[in-house]
Parts: sequence; structure tokens; C-alpha cells
Amino acid sequence: MTPVPTAPQSANTFVPRSSLIGCPTLDIHHLIAGRHFSPGNDLLWAWGEPTHTAVRLLVSTQCLTVFYQTESGDVGRQCIALEYVPAQFGGMRPLLVCSVCNHAFYRLYLRNGQFACQKCQRLKHTYSEPPEERDLLKQRALGHVLTSDVGARFRSLLNMTSFQQLAPSCSDAVAEATAVATDVHLTDGLRIRNAHPNTAKMINPAKQGNAGRPRIPLSEVPCTCGRGSGLKDHLAQCKRAQAIRRRVSKGQALDS
Repeated sequence: MTPVPTAPQSANTFVPRSSLIGCPTLDIHHLIAGRHFSPGNDLLWAWGEPTHTAVRLLVSTQCLTVFYQTESGDVGRQCIALEYVPAQFGGMRPLLVCSVCNHAFYRLYLRNGQFACQKCQRLKHTYSEPPEERDLLKQRALGHVLTSDVGARFRSLLNMTSFQQLAPSCSDAVAEATAVATDVHLTDGLRIRNAHPNTAKMINPAKQGNAGRPRIPLSEVPCTCGRGSGLKDHLAQCKRAQAIRRRVSKGQALDS
């Protein structure tokens, strides 16, 4: 019988994908777990109810011969080649070779009268959630990536780089200037108490009764890191770094 020629399909022709649910699957894991994968073994395999798809398997060391008959009446015979790969804890593990793409897989699916892999059979996974809940879950996952510390690398690289370059230098500059200007009154109404960088505090000298002590302008406090002319510049940079830290933690853009 001469086959009827069919019109060639273009590369842009869309072919809808079917669902994996209800598709008969031949899984090598199930055969090994059930101790059915032994050379010379002859067994029957069925999916679902007895009236659903059933197959007969002939196991050998090189191939797996499958005789199948589906509920639609299709009858066929297919010889599935086996490929052995090293197992994790020693030995060799068999894999099923797809007859279409010649790649080895743990599972093959019966569709269109033959067993093949998921990609060749154009099968897809389906979601149990309705579409509206699915969109909500995607939005939550996207929000977690954009706002959490784990997703910080997905944010603006320029903003993160600016923050990382500015914040450490400002904190070091303030710590060094604090150690130099310990217990010195400043003309801006502030005094630094405690030379330790982690406990440095700015307080109002008017509430401490320190009248009569010499007052030194912020700009005249010595600079130990060379980034500015005095402590006043370092304090301004530190405030800038704190503002950047707050904006980055909230996922906001930095000012130019």
C-alpha cells in the first residue's frame, strides 16, 4: 500500500503540547524496585484499571521488548535499547534509550503508538492550582527575589556597587576620626564620647555642663584617612552611606 503524501509542516507551525497526566509511563526505577528487571523475565504491566493500557515486557541485557495494546485498540511491538551508566554507589544502572532522539532516560512515555521521551512526545507538566492562584504565587516569588537579602544580586548592579564602595570607607573614616577627637568639644553643638568605634555617640554638650572647655571646629579635627579635610566631611559621608543602605534594603533607586 502506497502511503499518502502529506503536506510538509513549516518550522513555525505550532503544535499544542499534551499533559503528562494519564499518559502511560515506562519507568526503569519501578522495574528495578519491583525486582522485575532481570534478563529473561517475562511479565505483564498495566496502568490504572485493568481496562486501561497494558503491556508485556521481555527483559534482556541489551534491550527491553514491549508488546502493548491500549484501550483505543492500538497494538504494537517496540524494542527499546538499554544503555548502562555508572551508579553513584558502584555498579551500573540501566537507562531507556529514546528511539527518536537516541538519548537515554529513566522514563519513556507511550503516545502516538510508540514509547519516546517527554520532549519528543511533546508532553508538559500541569499545575493543580487555578490560573489566578498560579499568578499570585509567581508574584510572591518575584517579590521575594527583589526584596530579600538572597535576591540582592538580582537588583541594580550600579546601586549595589556604589553602596559597597562608599559604606565601608565612611564607617572606617568616622571610626578613625572618633578615636582622635575623643572628648573634644565641637562648635556645631556636638561632642564625641567614647573612643571605641562601636560605642561612639554624639551628644549635646550644653546638657553636660562643659562650659569653659576649648571648642574646636569640625573642619579642624585631623583627618587620618585622607578622604576629606576634616571630621565634618566624614560625618556627611557617613549619613550618605546610611541613606544608601536604607534605600538599597528597600529596593529603591539611588539619587544621581
